Amino acid sequence: MTSVSGLPKLPPELEREIFDIAATAAPNMVPALLRVAHRVLEWIEPHLYRHMRISFHNPAYLLALGHALDRKPLDFFAHTARYLSVSTAGSYGSCDLAVVERLLGACTGINDIFFNLSSYYVNRLPPILSVLTHLRPTHLSILGRPPVSGAFHFRLPFFQSLTHLQLLDHGPNSALSRTWPHWPALAKLPFLTHLAVHCEEDVLAHILSVIPNLQVLVLSAFSPSQLRVSLIPRDPRVFVSPSLACVLRWYAAARGGEDLWASADAFIEKKRMGEIEESCCW
Repeated sequence: MTSVSGLPKLPPELEREIFDIAATAAPNMVPALLRVAHRVLEWIEPHLYRHMRISFHNPAYLLALGHALDRKPLDFFAHTARYLSVSTAGSYGSCDLAVVERLLGACTGINDIFFNLSSYYVNRLPPILSVLTHLRPTHLSILGRPPVSGAFHFRLPFFQSLTHLQLLDHGPNSALSRTWPHWPALAKLPFLTHLAVHCEEDVLAHILSVIPNLQVLVLSAFSPSQLRVSLIPRDPRVFVSPSLACVLRWYAAARGGEDLWASADAFIEKKRMGEIEESCCW
């Protein structure tokens, strides 16, 4: 029952927790929940900006973010934005780099970035990267064919804080090979412990030898059941995941769910505890 003064009967802390849980469980409901009451708006509006998106096929969204930047305190986005997805795909639309630069200049707390890149529009990548140079993400995912992922210069300061890296691909016939020239640069990343790659099975042993500090190596496979299991090294650090799951789990994490790395860590820990046979990879 509500009192005459209109105050809620639940303690504010509990009421806020309920709305936070609801906003995390159903992000698509956040715009509707914002209209419940002013106090609810203050509590859960940050959920709207947890995952920032830069896209060439949705300039209206970027324009809306620019308006939000104009009306919010300077530190608002620093405390709310944690995930960033960048898409260069799409044969139409544009991306206002001035707005992107202002926005990401305020989003200093972003630590997990996902690039969805098209080899047909690789020329769009350098301008985007130029406005990300101040960020130091710990988690990075790159979805794109090898020529695109090779456009990243892993020796730059932007990459030096990485602990978790995904190198994924749009198609089953563009796996990274032993001769991919960027393995040595990855080996020099000082904090890299988790790596997910789309590669041939016999490349895994090469990766483990070149980057010995890895704690987890995930093979992103379009069809795990068709893998040549005999070529996968019997190493407790190896985990196999369907390629689509690698992508979907990133977006799930951006909504507050569990990411690929949590599953891989749990699986490998079970292997080390003897709960799963060491030869098992998935």
